[in-house]
Amino acid sequence: MKLLSYNSWLQSQSQKDGIQLENQVKFYKEAYDFSQKLETLLQNSNHPTFNHYYQKALSIFHRFAHSVSLRKFNRHIYMLASLYLSAKDNDMFDHTIEIDKYVKCFIVYCKGKEGEDLQSVLIEKIVDAESHILQMIGYDLNIIVPQVYFIEAKYKITVQHGELSKLHESAQNYLNDLFFTNACLYYEPKILVLCSFQLASDNLKMTLSDLDSGEPWYTIFSINEEKQQKDYEEIQELLKYYEQCLQFLEK
Repeated sequence: MKLLSYNSWLQSQSQKDGIQLENQVKFYKEAYDFSQKLETLLQNSNHPTFNHYYQKALSIFHRFAHSVSLRKFNRHIYMLASLYLSAKDNDMFDHTIEIDKYVKCFIVYCKGKEGEDLQSVLIEKIVDAESHILQMIGYDLNIIVPQVYFIEAKYKITVQHGELSKLHESAQNYLNDLFFTNACLYYEPKILVLCSFQLASDNLKMTLSDLDSGEPWYTIFSINEEKQQKDYEEIQELLKYYEQCLQFLEK
């Protein structure tokens, strides 16, 4: 799935529909919080490829939500459909059976009562949403998620003091949290990873070590000086955008 140009990223369908960025962020955060609560019920986090699956689901949701106004679809149903679609693509389970699990967890989340009629209606809505999502994203599920680069970064980034395991745990949480924004549509996956390590080190008051070559830590994915500078600038841009989104949520 190709990343958007800067102008395309700014001009979502919601923006064109009169929904300002501040409200878009609040809608995205609501959908993200729902996905986390649903995953707690689903208990998928023990699966070895959970973070790949989860980041892909959120990428799918954001790509769809960029193309359709947030006023025009049920964010919970479509987030559920994105998670289910990603899980099928990830081969996490036998999808012909597990859709019932997703529906039952959704009913529990809504504090509703289970019933065959309700389950049938919800399954139909999820299947319809899944079809709509695929249509709007051009049936393109070829998504490289940041987790691929996160695994590489864990072996390359070190700290001058403190426990590396705590840095990894914090960076993983920040990486997933970056998906409450739509940053994944514009910034390269490796930039999200580098940003997550910066956020984690700042939070834990750890200093990230330079590489053995003497280059700054954030150059682990850079191939030349020009790319190093570009990566650094994009990390700073993303940090500012993330902070802006957090400020929107405080209003």
